[in-house]
Amino acid sequence: MKSRLDQVFGWATRHSGFVVLVLLGAACSVWLATHVEVLGEIPRGFLPLIVQREIELDYAMGILWWSLIAVGLWLLGGSERHLLLTGWVVKFFVVLVVMLFYEFHYRYNLDAFGYFRSVLSGEYYMYEGVDWRRESWIPAFTQMTPADSLGPGGQFMQSSGTENMLRLLQVIGQVTGPYYHAVKVVYAFFGFLGIWFFYRALVVILGRPSPLAFYALALYPSILFWSSTLGKDPVIFLFIAMYAYGSVVWLVRGAPSGLAWVGLGVILSALVRPWMAAIEVVPLLVAGLAKYRLLASIPLAVSLGLTASILLGTSFGLQTLLVVPLSEVLQVRVEGVRAESLGGGSAGENLGIELTAFSPIIIVFSGLFRPLPFDARSLLIAIAALENTILLVLVVRTMKYLRWSSFLSHPVVLWALTYSVLWAGVYGLVVMANFGAGMRYKLQVLPFIMLLLFLLLRPEGRAALAGGSPAAT
Repeated sequence: MKSRLDQVFGWATRHSGFVVLVLLGAACSVWLATHVEVLGEIPRGFLPLIVQREIELDYAMGILWWSLIAVGLWLLGGSERHLLLTGWVVKFFVVLVVMLFYEFHYRYNLDAFGYFRSVLSGEYYMYEGVDWRRESWIPAFTQMTPADSLGPGGQFMQSSGTENMLRLLQVIGQVTGPYYHAVKVVYAFFGFLGIWFFYRALVVILGRPSPLAFYALALYPSILFWSSTLGKDPVIFLFIAMYAYGSVVWLVRGAPSGLAWVGLGVILSALVRPWMAAIEVVPLLVAGLAKYRLLASIPLAVSLGLTASILLGTSFGLQTLLVVPLSEVLQVRVEGVRAESLGGGSAGENLGIELTAFSPIIIVFSGLFRPLPFDARSLLIAIAALENTILLVLVVRTMKYLRWSSFLSHPVVLWALTYSVLWAGVYGLVVMANFGAGMRYKLQVLPFIMLLLFLLLRPEGRAALAGGSPAAT
């Protein structure tokens, strides 16, 4: 332990400028949170008043937990600890500085505060009369309480994912204490681990580390921000990332350990968002058939993937497989999202669209690339629109590299492409109904798109797909 501490002291001495910069940033953020009126303050009346009286302590506990995780990353990060620490420092400013403005703006209608209230009181508005501190903390696939899933009022099914989220919050709250910023930092760490799993998947494909790939993932604005919130998004992002890492390990190396990661990721994803299991399994089946050359042609692979998607897409998670039609699930989901007021955990806008017969191409395109500049009606939507415009331009540039005889038939490319299109087909209507909710949900697909972009636009990526050297491409 003493040698470790000596290493930490030696590193801090050699990088004194970096340490001073981080400390100054921490000091500024503390001052910002405690002296600029209500920035970072949980709304009075929304939670017990003790939260307002102890806002300074609450914020300090957030910094403490960020610091503890930072030390752990340094001690366990090995040769890539500099990447981990740099990414985690960026997370600090997003979670404990930038997020304060977002929380203040949407302070009366933010899901994060509702979740935190369950940590303090054991209550959650969806389950009247249920004390979640007294319920079992063991995750479950089925609802604990009856749900009017498709009632005359069009209520969205009370997913077991919400119940499992509340169980997880109770566990984390016992470790961090009843401090909002501390719990939020832990959830941001879940999102950070998700970024790392996606990066390690790309390293497996490339065969070597790539700091550029890590920074592209870690600093992509939507990924950086929405993986830092207190809610389901960082958690499901982590589980999807575990699935993605396992898929790549199996597709590239053929290692059975990859399938173990896939199984774990799929099961955990189903605990949070049950329908994600179908979205994850289908692309891997298609890519697996391509890997072992069991498909005669790419068109056959695409047809098989679409057929399997339709069959599995009619299920709503594991517990309602082939029982609830996907169209009904999507309809109540979109109606539920449309009913959200501004902010509503998604910082979005109610566009007031009606569900009509949309073209599948429009649905998929919207799921992947909207909002666009003509959709912008608020600052957050405008930022997302700028992102999506750049993303669309880059995707168009990749078209010349999607050769039917080579890259498109590569199992990894086929896997990521099938996942992206299938996800957009399922979530496209939700994105069209509420761009704010869509911004959050796109966290589940953006890394797959970025993985494709990196592999097809970068020389080292094309070399990895072709099995050659960057110079050869």
